Amino acid sequence: MPSAAMLATGYPQELKEIKKQIENLSKAQKRRLDLPLGSDAQREERDVEAVSSHVSTLIRCCEQTIHQIRAVGKKEGLLDDEFRQNMQRSLASQLQQLSRQCRELQKGYMAELKRKLRPRKFPLLYPAKSDAP
Repeated sequence: MPSAAMLATGYPQELKEIKKQIENLSKAQKRRLDLPLGSDAQREERDVEAVSSHVSTLIRCCEQTIHQIRAVGKKEGLLDDEFRQNMQRSLASQLQQLSRQCRELQKGYMAELKRKLRPRKFPLLYPAKSDAP
């Protein structure tokens, strides 16, 4: 079984990959939102879904790593346990920030997509961004 330090050394690479995939998600969402109304957007929607799913999988894998850090070497002593606990908290905090960033990105994307696809029968009730003062 790997040590807590060994588990944690791979963690920065996992976080970098999540950041990279969040950037890819943002780009995929932008490509989808930039399409004109009425165009066939299925491919771009699939891209957004695939990248979003990949980010979720990466986050779950990181969560498992965090849990493994605490479980590894419980018999090592109080100082080691405190070290693992501090490491676990630090990594969990970093992952939480990335997870929040991803959720906010998804929330903004869904709101913009909903606004864009909203019927335009009553433009005064549903102003587009360019219609706003």
